[in-house]
Amino acid sequence: MNRRQFLTVGIGVTIIPLAGCSSQEGGQDRTKTPEPTTAEPTPEPIESGEVTSNSADNFVEVKQGETVRIEVTEEEKSGAGGTLVRLYDPDNEQIFEENVDDEATFTHQADQGGDFRVIVFTGGTASYAIFVETE
Repeated sequence: MNRRQFLTVGIGVTIIPLAGCSSQEGGQDRTKTPEPTTAEPTPEPIESGEVTSNSADNFVEVKQGETVRIEVTEEEKSGAGGTLVRLYDPDNEQIFEENVDDEATFTHQADQGGDFRVIVFTGGTASYAIFVETE
């Protein structure tokens, strides 16, 4: 066998097994970069805090069509009463008054823009977060 034939055969043998070799399932092409995924960003609360045997009074600016979301968790109950959430529109008209049992989420889509008032009352300890979401 001459040297040229030996090298050709040796290279051919090495290439054949590598051509179909893949360490990934399903023979996927390892040279492809995976597509980046974009997750919805988690909105930051406009206001948040903790209230103990008192009330928290917050004003949040909301545009017409946006949604106000209020999340409340009753951390510690008290015999003096539970936790209550009130929402008022920019005309100071009460939209709702809701009791919280352990934790709750309340939402309201604004019919008008302006400063909405959120009040959290508690006899124990409660934490809250207020979000404004665009649809």
